[in-house]
Amino acid sequence: EWPFGVGDVIDIYVQISHPVVIANTPALSLNLQSKTGTTITSNTKLATFVPNGNAFTQLLHYKYAVVTGDYALPLEYSVVTPTLDPFKGKLLRYSSTNSVIVSNLTLPRTFSTGSLGYCCNVKIDTSPPIVESIIPLKRPGLYGTNEKIYIVVRFDKPVVVRGWPVLLLHTIDVEKLPVQQSQQIR
Repeated sequence: EWPFGVGDVIDIYVQISHPVVIANTPALSLNLQSKTGTTITSNTKLATFVPNGNAFTQLLHYKYAVVTGDYALPLEYSVVTPTLDPFKGKLLRYSSTNSVIVSNLTLPRTFSTGSLGYCCNVKIDTSPPIVESIIPLKRPGLYGTNEKIYIVVRFDKPVVVRGWPVLLLHTIDVEKLPVQQSQQIR
């Protein structure tokens, strides 16, 4: 449900109807956008083919490592029409009782049944997380010296916290306030 971020690796699998022999390394182009502030521009990037070591396969495995600026809601391969070859002209062949036959490399139309964008809802967003709310777990009021105050910070996406983050708070010494303001706080 959460979007992939910088450094995440996305595994993409292409299921083929018959076993194939990989004659050349097939490439899979992905349709990504680059997001800078509020500006989004289209970008095509290649997923890396991961060989499985078998002579015949029906499942092609690709990996894509998310980099800064990538954005896709959802991720889809870059095929303008289904007659274009998303594998960049690399040949896949399958063997049968007949002679070797060139495989049909047509993928489903983008955002149609069976496509990456339709079935998987893979989201990529490399924008930094934003604090949505800061919630103290104790009611407002006066706190004593060295009293622990637990605070929950909620972000708009998952974050990894390392170490001990510090939240600087502005405090007021109520004893130094004028009498009227001191009574209002208590």
